[in-house]
Amino acid sequence: PQSTGVETDLMIQGEGLFVVSDGERYFYTRAGNFYPDGDGTLVTPGGYKVMGWTANPATGQIDTFAPIGELRIEKGSVINPRATSQVVLSGNIDPAGGTSRTPARVVYDSLGNAHEIYVEFTPADTNQWDVTVYWNDTSTSPPTAQPVGEGSVAFDTTGQWTSGAPVTAHLPVGGGAASPLTISVELSSLTQLAGETTAKIASQDGFPMGTLERFAFDSNGVITGYYSNGLRQALGQVALALFANPGGLERRGESLFAESPNSGAAQIGAANTGGRGSILPSTLE
Repeated sequence: PQSTGVETDLMIQGEGLFVVSDGERYFYTRAGNFYPDGDGTLVTPGGYKVMGWTANPATGQIDTFAPIGELRIEKGSVINPRATSQVVLSGNIDPAGGTSRTPARVVYDSLGNAHEIYVEFTPADTNQWDVTVYWNDTSTSPPTAQPVGEGSVAFDTTGQWTSGAPVTAHLPVGGGAASPLTISVELSSLTQLAGETTAKIASQDGFPMGTLERFAFDSNGVITGYYSNGLRQALGQVALALFANPGGLERRGESLFAESPNSGAAQIGAANTGGRGSILPSTLE
């Protein structure tokens, strides 16, 4: 192994071979000195396209049982925003603390616009609290806090959550985005113990638009993209081929081999499966 520092240089540790194509048929190689061409397609120095599986652009899921195809990595490509549909609260509510408010947290509408919400807890009965979700409406001057969802939460005598369905909040966001922005506010991770109130919105599942800034391969050959909005998502995965008799492959020049009756048929699959070996990124053999 020779470390090159080049993110698209790949080495196989095992018996597998990379699968490349001239557009008509497949060839096989151990030489992993690949690079993206002008269109972002991963190719060999001879222009053969590296084959693998493209991830679902919406979910990042990769189906390694699907037919293989060319892989494209376009720096600057855009990932669309995702509207927030759920937020999760966690932390503690002091039973003697009276009305308390969580720190504001940013959520996103269908266009990727940022909005702030916070949650207020008001004592209702022993171990019970009224819950109100507020939206900071910036369309007014100065911005105003609007209640957009109400519910309740209860705890047992040990301070553990016992009841309180997720609060549904409806934010009338407007501005061209889908409105209202409907968010489920999950309460079941809260506690009620004597001490500091630390309740907060721990997570939310939305994000704004982002552009691809860099990418990296892992030992499975999965290409992960890193976006300007902080998101990272799988873009695709390099395929490997295994032969019953690799010594029977036909040499075709440029470090390429072709399947033959002596080699047996190519068994194409993912790295780290079926004895194909793993992949060392930024490394050549």
